[in-house]
Amino acid sequence: MRVGQTEQSPIKTKKVSFAVLAIATLAAAALAVYAVLSQTVFSVGAYPDRVECVSWDATYESLLSVAERFDTGHAEAWEHAYSYTGTLPSDDPRDYMNIHLCFTAENKSFIDSYMLGGTLGGAEKYGDRILFYSDANAAYKVRLGRRESPGAKKAAGSSVILDVYVGGLTDEQIKELARAVTVVVTAEGGIFGAKNIAVPFAGCGSVTVDRGTDS
Repeated sequence: MRVGQTEQSPIKTKKVSFAVLAIATLAAAALAVYAVLSQTVFSVGAYPDRVECVSWDATYESLLSVAERFDTGHAEAWEHAYSYTGTLPSDDPRDYMNIHLCFTAENKSFIDSYMLGGTLGGAEKYGDRILFYSDANAAYKVRLGRRESPGAKKAAGSSVILDVYVGGLTDEQIKELARAVTVVVTAEGGIFGAKNIAVPFAGCGSVTVDRGTDS
């Protein structure tokens, strides 16, 4: 051994090697846990896409039909009354709108596919203006076979529709109403079962209001 060199202790070398091995093992275990969770528990995510507040030519007539179905006990399973108690607040067709809360769901799993649906979770502002709401149509199946890359994912969208009384509200207040709503997206998996995802629309960047040609 040359002058100035020190002999490395075999015990110290073994300790360093064990520490490196332990860190590598922990990292591999963490990666495995993340992979399992991302493919099972957190395989589906959802976010608000846009909100369209519109008054169609037949908005009022459609609303009258919905009210009649509830009054006679013939409402569809996907139709729900929110603040409606048997009387519409106005007979002016211009006082009503349909609000389409459009969301997108993404599937990151290469194991399971899902049937998407959605319902109204709640409204923090102007909730008394929401007369009825219709669940999202569970007709969009997100299928994932072989992924093209580790970050590949599939997406599909749907919407929950509100029947809203907007008499006396400004366009900005209608937008406030829409952004105060939360939609609960359901994803029914064939392998891992159902997942419920709360989707607040508070941060939705695209909210449009169209009162129609008669406004």
